[in-house]
Amino acid sequence: MKKLSGLWGKFRKLHLGLYLIFSMMVSLGSFTAYFFEKYSLIDIQLLKTEWEQTRNSKDGYRPSEETKDRIFRPLKLSKRVNYVRKDGKWEKTVTYNDKEDVGGLYFLLLIVWLWPLYRHYFSKKPQNPAKIESRIINLPLFIFALVWLMALQRYLAKVWAYSAQYGEVPAKTHMIWVWLLFGDIKSVAFSSTNPLNIRSRTAGKPRDIGISPV
Repeated sequence: MKKLSGLWGKFRKLHLGLYLIFSMMVSLGSFTAYFFEKYSLIDIQLLKTEWEQTRNSKDGYRPSEETKDRIFRPLKLSKRVNYVRKDGKWEKTVTYNDKEDVGGLYFLLLIVWLWPLYRHYFSKKPQNPAKIESRIINLPLFIFALVWLMALQRYLAKVWAYSAQYGEVPAKTHMIWVWLLFGDIKSVAFSSTNPLNIRSRTAGKPRDIGISPV
């Protein structure tokens, strides 16, 4: 029982709940942003035209896939250039896919930030209490900055994808994306990992790490 209790104590010191909350809140913010991003691109006038044509058609008219793309303008974030040999000549083809490589780097940065605390927990060597205290106190600000960085990356990726596929991004769309990415994701993630909760969960009892209460 004592051994099990010791293992549980070490497991708690990994602070996996912090990463889970961070992941859930960023996912929630990203989903909301994705929903509004997608529907901010719709060509309303073309959608109305196609809807009327479909409704009034007597021969079962349905919009083509190309027309649907013109209406909804799906954003595919990764560009791939291929060369295909055709009629004895090499032809360049450009395709896009929906892959957006984010996430892992930000969790790694969060681990790096908390590394002094982990070294204190799991290393036998004495650590610097002032550095540990500083990391705990500034953790909410670090998460705040991290989410801003994620929002900026997402925003730039969306702008690049739109420009590459459809031309210049309309000013109205820019405004919607800025509001969503720098407002929704940031506020949801930061408010859900508030400073008091983070510090109490991460610091534990002050005597455990040899620092004064924060």
